[in-house]
Amino acid sequence: MDMASAWDNLFQISALPDIAETGGAHNQRATDFQRYWSIAEMVALELSGSADYLFLFEAFQDVAILDAELNPSRLRIYQIKKKDRNEWTWAELTRLPIPGTSKRGKLASLSPYELISSSAIGKLYAAVRACTQFDAEGTFLSNAGCDIPLSSGDSAATTVSSKLSALDAPLASQLASALVGFHQEPSPTVSLDRLGVAKTEISVSDPHRHVLGIVSQFIGARSPDHASQSKPFLDALVAQVGVLGGRTEKCTTPTELRTRHGYSRAQFLRALQWLEATPDLRQIWNDWLNRLASEGTPPQHITRIRLAHSRALQARLAAAESPEALELETECDAWLARNACGASLRDFISAAVSQVGRQSGLDHFEIVATILWKAVQSCADQTSENSYEA
Repeated sequence: MDMASAWDNLFQISALPDIAETGGAHNQRATDFQRYWSIAEMVALELSGSADYLFLFEAFQDVAILDAELNPSRLRIYQIKKKDRNEWTWAELTRLPIPGTSKRGKLASLSPYELISSSAIGKLYAAVRACTQFDAEGTFLSNAGCDIPLSSGDSAATTVSSKLSALDAPLASQLASALVGFHQEPSPTVSLDRLGVAKTEISVSDPHRHVLGIVSQFIGARSPDHASQSKPFLDALVAQVGVLGGRTEKCTTPTELRTRHGYSRAQFLRALQWLEATPDLRQIWNDWLNRLASEGTPPQHITRIRLAHSRALQARLAAAESPEALELETECDAWLARNACGASLRDFISAAVSQVGRQSGLDHFEIVATILWKAVQSCADQTSENSYEA
């Protein structure tokens, strides 16, 4: 597909008030949910072997994923919404009443098109329909399921994803009739195969921890020596993506749209290259353990510190750290921010142990391993965070 026509199409859509979403309209938890899901999706695309991709944040919907940065032909559009209680209902998704029931209150005077056009599903339909230069599809994605019946007799709430073409007959007929209002001007119609609902397992209350496990496993397999730097890597990605989704000024050219709101595979790979160029924390860890041994720490204690550290890394990779371990890390960070290591590393660790983790109930060597590892990380964190800037 011609690059100019594809990006011209997206630029035109971004200026349509009935379709375009702009940044800054969500609360922080909702925004974080979208950002962390997007980063998890980038990792999934890398693992699937995707040759290229570009994420657009708040350009005309919450997130849009193109199959290429410069010459895209396929487009996935997402409305990404969190829900704190219960599942999504048909009325919440479409503003339409359940077939066989009547509209109430202010809705009673509105036509089916007036209802659907301002709903989540209606906006997705309009966005997909407007993408005339793409093989496009739209998905309503949430942490909560969608309680809508399917033709199979199941509910979409029990599935990871469902196409709207799989709706039970009364809902499918009602939806198709409501969507007719979008076709007042000549334009391609959109099959319900192109629209769907999906559920993600990413937690709204703590998306960082969930996605950190995903990123840690990815980096651990790709670059084992740098798995411990997964957190600053993830934090840097979240910050970069946050800037892209937070810009509300109107773009004046297709190129501005791509650069202001887009994050490409090339940028993701650049961040990984910077990660792999940062200091090998495992080598620094071993150097510091050797220093402890040279200062008189018994060999059996060194071994127990290594084992405790190994268990902690495994828990971190699986995103299965205990609340006590997480609290210990927070205490270590605070203590290290106030105290610098002097000539004796052993004295430094002893001083930390006397003040950190005393009420945690954790094993002595787990506390020592955590303190030592956090001290090692603090030597490289600033370098790492600066390196990931794209």
